[in-house]
Amino acid sequence: AEPFTHPLHRFGRMTYTPPRMTRHTAAGLFLLASLSPLGLLCACSSGGASAGSGDPLADVRNPKSNVRVRVSQVEPAMARAMQDPGARNATIGSFKDIAWTPTEPSDLRVAVLKSLFSSSDPAIVEDARQMGKLILPRELDRGVVVALSQAAGERGWTDYIPSLIRSCSRPLPAVEDDTRSETVALRDLSAGKPLEEVVFGVFMNPPEMPAAYGMDWQTRFRADAWDLLGRLDKDGNLRMRMLLDAPAGPNADPTVANIRRALADLRAIPLTGAEVTWLNALCDGTKPANAQWWSEAASAIAGVSDKGPFQIRHAEPVRWASVHRPAWYGASREQLLAELESRLDARERIARSTGAGTRVREDLDHWAPTLRWGDLIAILVLDDTLAREQVRSSIFEQTRLDRADKTTEYGGIITLADPRSPEGRAALFPPRPGQRNGDEKFVASDAMLAASDLAIAHYHFHVQEVLNGGYAGPSDGDLVYSARYGRSCLVFTSLKEDVLNVDYYQPDGVVIDLGKLTRPK
Repeated sequence: AEPFTHPLHRFGRMTYTPPRMTRHTAAGLFLLASLSPLGLLCACSSGGASAGSGDPLADVRNPKSNVRVRVSQVEPAMARAMQDPGARNATIGSFKDIAWTPTEPSDLRVAVLKSLFSSSDPAIVEDARQMGKLILPRELDRGVVVALSQAAGERGWTDYIPSLIRSCSRPLPAVEDDTRSETVALRDLSAGKPLEEVVFGVFMNPPEMPAAYGMDWQTRFRADAWDLLGRLDKDGNLRMRMLLDAPAGPNADPTVANIRRALADLRAIPLTGAEVTWLNALCDGTKPANAQWWSEAASAIAGVSDKGPFQIRHAEPVRWASVHRPAWYGASREQLLAELESRLDARERIARSTGAGTRVREDLDHWAPTLRWGDLIAILVLDDTLAREQVRSSIFEQTRLDRADKTTEYGGIITLADPRSPEGRAALFPPRPGQRNGDEKFVASDAMLAASDLAIAHYHFHVQEVLNGGYAGPSDGDLVYSARYGRSCLVFTSLKEDVLNVDYYQPDGVVIDLGKLTRPK
C-alpha cells in the first residue's frame, strides 16, 4: 500500500475520515502503525467536533470552524441544494472553490469532491469530472490524488489517463510506482495493456486542450509522460523498441523523428521530458548554428561509436575534443581515466558536511568504475575550460554579484563561445524576480534554458558566505536538477575570498570534486 502521510493542520491537529475501503483507497491509507503514541493522542484529543450553526453551507464555508464540523455538513448542504434551486448554484460553486483551493483542509476537499461525484444530477457529476481531470495533474495533496484516482478507476473515466500519468510522473519518496493510487487506476482503465504501453500512447498522442496562459499543453503532457517512462524503462530499451514501431516517413511525428535522428547520429536518446525539449531545440530548423553543430557532432560521434553508450550531453564535449584535443578523442577509457587521475591526485577535496540530505562520495576512486568514456571526456573538457583565466575571472565576478543578492542563488551555463575556438565562456543567467525562492535555491530561467542548446554544463553558486566550505558540493535538489535536465553540472562554493571549490556532478548521481579554483591575479 502507498504510505500516506496525511497533511497536518496548521495548528498541529490531525484528522482523517476513512473513505470506503477499495483497492484504490488501500493504496493511499494512512499507516497508523507508523504514528507515535504522542501523535495518536494529539490526533484524538485536539479539535473535538462542535455543533453546527444550522446553516450547512455556511458551516462548510467557514474557515474558522472545526474541520470535522465542516466535513460533517457537506452532505446536508448538498441535500439542501438539491431540494432548493435557489441554493443550488451557491452550493456547487462553493464546493468547486474548496476543491480547487490547496490551502483548504484535505479532508474537506475530498468530501466535497465525493459529494459532487455522487450527485443525482448528471450535469453536476460531469462538471465535477471535468474539474477533477484538471486538478489532478499537479495536485500535491495525496488525499485528493487518491480520491480522484479512485473515482476515475471505479467509474471507468478513461479520459483521466493522461492526467493520471502527469500526476504519477512526479516521484513519490519511498513509494514504489506499482503501489501508487494513480497506477492502480491506470491499470483499471487500460484493459490489461502494460503500463509502459499506456504511457507511451499518451506520449505519442497527447490530449488536445484549449490554450491557457500561454501553456503548450501538448509539450507538457509529452514531457511528463516521458519522465514517467524514464522510471519505468530506465535504460531506454523499451522506448526504443516502441519508437521504432511507430509510424515513420514524411508524416511522422516531429518529436519521434527527432528522437530517431538522435539515436542514429548521436547514439543517444533523451531519458527525461526536459531532454526531449532540449533535443527538439537542437533539431530546430530555424537555428542555423544548431544545424552546423549537429553535422559536426554526428561526425565526431561516428568516429567513436564503439566507445558508447552516450547521452545527449556527451555530444558537445566529444565534438570539441575531436577538434581541439585529438589525443583525448583517440584515447581509450582507461587512458582518459589515467589522465583525470593524474590531474586530481594532488588536489585537495572539500567534502560537503552541512545541510540536510544524503552525503555523497566525491572522490574519483569511488566513481571510476561507473564513469563512461563520454563522462570522462566531459569532465576533462570542463577542467580545461575552468583553467582559462577569462573563464575564472567571469566566475569570480559572478560570485561577487551573487553574494550581494540575498534573494536567490545565481547560475548559468558553460559554453564554447566559438565552436572552432578552444576558449570557453561562463554565461550568467540570474533567476527572474518571480523565480527567486531565497538565497539557498537556484532556479534555471527560461532564458538560460533557451540559450543552453550547445552548453557543455550548467552551473550555480554556493557563496552565501565567504567561508562556506560546509556546503561544498551539490545538494539533493541539485542532483535532482541534473537528472531532470540530463545535464553535466558544476557547483562553485566559496572557501575564502579568492578561492572556490568546484564539484562536478551528472544525471546518474556521480559527484567528482575537481579541487580549488583561485581568482586570477
